[in-house]
Amino acid sequence: MEGGATPLTIECGSLAPGTIGVAYSSPMTLYGGTPPYTVEVTSGALPDGLSIDDAGLITGTPTHLGTFTFTVEAQDSASPMGTASVSCSITISGLVTVSCENPPDGTLGLRYYHQLTVDGGEGPYWFSITEGELPPGLTIYDNTGLIPGTPTQAGTFTFTVTVDDSASPPNTASVVCSITINPPAVVLDCSTLPAAVPGVPYSAQLAIVGGTPPYTVTVLSEPTWLSIDDTGAITGTAPLPSAAAVIKLEVQDSASPPATGIATCVIPVQLPQTPQLPCWMMDIADSLGNPLVSSIPLLTGQFPAANILAPWDYLGIGSAFIIKQSGMGSTTDIPDDSNLGTQFLLLWDSGSEGPANPTVVPITNSPNQSLTVALPINGGSITLKLRIYYNGGD
Repeated sequence: MEGGATPLTIECGSLAPGTIGVAYSSPMTLYGGTPPYTVEVTSGALPDGLSIDDAGLITGTPTHLGTFTFTVEAQDSASPMGTASVSCSITISGLVTVSCENPPDGTLGLRYYHQLTVDGGEGPYWFSITEGELPPGLTIYDNTGLIPGTPTQAGTFTFTVTVDDSASPPNTASVVCSITINPPAVVLDCSTLPAAVPGVPYSAQLAIVGGTPPYTVTVLSEPTWLSIDDTGAITGTAPLPSAAAVIKLEVQDSASPPATGIATCVIPVQLPQTPQLPCWMMDIADSLGNPLVSSIPLLTGQFPAANILAPWDYLGIGSAFIIKQSGMGSTTDIPDDSNLGTQFLLLWDSGSEGPANPTVVPITNSPNQSLTVALPINGGSITLKLRIYYNGGD
């Protein structure tokens, strides 16, 4: 090399990363010595699909993923010939693609999941919803692309998923997805059934959603006082006393084959909030006479009778019921000021003894009487002052 000449130098420079299937071009840095130069790879290998020319320019279209390390040697035209070499590497990544792969339909209220798939690029990947929204109740895991959850709303929901890989700068891809959430095939909705009131005719209609109308309702079990037809119409009159009515039903739609739904419905039984006068009433006070409950209507009935105690709760401590003693007057007699006497008894159910073993309190005075009674409650007793009186509605 002549004095003052710059020695031959070859450097990797800023060789860019590449992407499979995308045309690549990136120069190495080559200077000094005596041009023209000869450049070749002397160890390792360029990424498949790429080549290097004598100017150090690497071009081509990569065909395989990976990081490729290689040594490049340059020779100049001086005599004697100058040489230089350098070790370099190029990373080839794939284009990132993300796919919904036809996500399945979901069903309202049932567990759902779908896995998005991603190809190419450099993991790990990061997923996000960049447009639209998932069905309510579903979510997306940003590091896996899993969409799980329990749908809370029916309908078709369209959204865009964007995925970024870990390359620098990151490769990005997006895909538009749609998930349809269907209502249950056919469902009996008991939530709108009103409470029944003893002695008052009851009428209600079961709500049926989903499926293909018309529907056929089959009763699997029901209380004796209710009648349900094949359209889901409920009629009847609850007797006194009555517990809540539990009904098990099956519904079929008109599809072929039919969709079937089964539900257990509960119809609560409530006593009238406003007593029908005339009637007996009772006030309850504690042992010191402090009022607890006033103007409670007392139910009437014929004695003896099974399960005659009404499900009426006084401060959570029991139920009361007025009965007519067997053989004392007509079974249709209405208690009033004239026949209060010894024809009637007050039965008290503490809630723990049960209606089969009530406490019997004779009614001996008329028309207004106050009784101080020790009544069983939760294995002990409670002292209450009861005032029983007749309200004729005048």
